[in-house]
Amino acid sequence: MMSKHIPRVYYDDSNPIIDSKYLVLPNRWNNHLIRVFRIRINDELIVYNENYGEWLCNIYEIQKIKIIVKCNKLLRSYQSDTNASLAFCLIKYDNVKLIIEKCTELGITSFYPLTSEYTQYNKLNIDKLNLIAIQASEQSERLDVPKIHSVRSIKDFIKNLPNNVTWYSAIERISNSSSIDTNNVGFIVGPEGGFSSEEKQLLRSKTIAIKLSNNVLRAETACISCASLLE
Repeated sequence: MMSKHIPRVYYDDSNPIIDSKYLVLPNRWNNHLIRVFRIRINDELIVYNENYGEWLCNIYEIQKIKIIVKCNKLLRSYQSDTNASLAFCLIKYDNVKLIIEKCTELGITSFYPLTSEYTQYNKLNIDKLNLIAIQASEQSERLDVPKIHSVRSIKDFIKNLPNNVTWYSAIERISNSSSIDTNNVGFIVGPEGGFSSEEKQLLRSKTIAIKLSNNVLRAETACISCASLLE
């Protein structure tokens, strides 16, 4: 007989309720746990975040508007062992969702959405993308959720690159490629149509150019390819 799957829930409340052993689960999980998992009192689940680590819990109380759990055992403490950023120029929203989901699974810790000369989009629903990142974190068993920054222009971003990060830019059709150090690393990926000449020049002055493939990759594929270098 197969063992029952234990749900993983990211607890995104900043209050230190875990310290007192009882907490109220995020509302978004109520319907799913009751209707899909059909939870009962004393059923097990895992609750985690980067502040408190990963806890084995039991369902303590089920109400229509909230579920309360009791935290029984610390399974893992959170240790930040990577700092991996991905800056990507905006593309079709469905493909942006794919980037957030898959690159979260692969270990990206910060996302920087950008506009550039060839981008056709300039807005994002950050709240919905945060939810996708949380769900990908729950599924992939990481203990944190990446930060998704607000949209900004690529020129402004390159001129003010975050410190203590080695930045690589994925530029198509370059003749050679540098080796990649994945400790405190950042990747910059262009939109459909690639970077403009001016953007390439600016990138070469501030970042290390790399070639991801001998083939021309779609923007979302390039992002996932960058994240896969972390493994």
